[in-house]
Amino acid sequence: MITTVSAVSGADTLEHFVEAQAQLGWADTVALTHSDLASSDQLATTNAWLDKLAPSAARLNVVLGAVAPDLLLGLSKKIRPLGQMQSDVEHRFNSISLQLDDPIAWPRLQIALESLLNKHPQQLVRLKGVVYTPEHLEPLLIQGVANLLYPPVRLPVRASDDGKGRLVFITAGNVTSLAEDLMAILRKK
Repeated sequence: MITTVSAVSGADTLEHFVEAQAQLGWADTVALTHSDLASSDQLATTNAWLDKLAPSAARLNVVLGAVAPDLLLGLSKKIRPLGQMQSDVEHRFNSISLQLDDPIAWPRLQIALESLLNKHPQQLVRLKGVVYTPEHLEPLLIQGVANLLYPPVRLPVRASDDGKGRLVFITAGNVTSLAEDLMAILRKK
């Protein structure tokens, strides 16, 4: 099993979510992401969790998503009988997907998403999506965790692009208030 852990928010996620601990505990390979954005304290705390829950897992340091597929898939894997798999982890996550039919100015969307991340840091586990803006010809890949919105990444234009943005919010708990907050922020002029 390959598991990704953010060097920026991984320790906090592992502290609050037993699901994340279980996933890391079964990892054969851990891809440590966002290490270029993490402080030395964040790296040390995250590595302490990795040492505790996945001490024998192979580790890869991934910067800006760059990892050679053959390296990632070529690492040795442990074989575990299915009977040993943990099945008592309770699922507490919810998600909501929003479609943006029209392009939205990046500064406006950035303010709205940062506001949401800061207002709901314990509830909003992750956000991701692809959006279209009037400022860019290319769609933008958007990602955020905890109270951090990562810089958007321009994606290549594809023939199948429909110009509609899509955002997915993964939460611990009810998603209704998050969606209502986002829509209220976006409705403001």
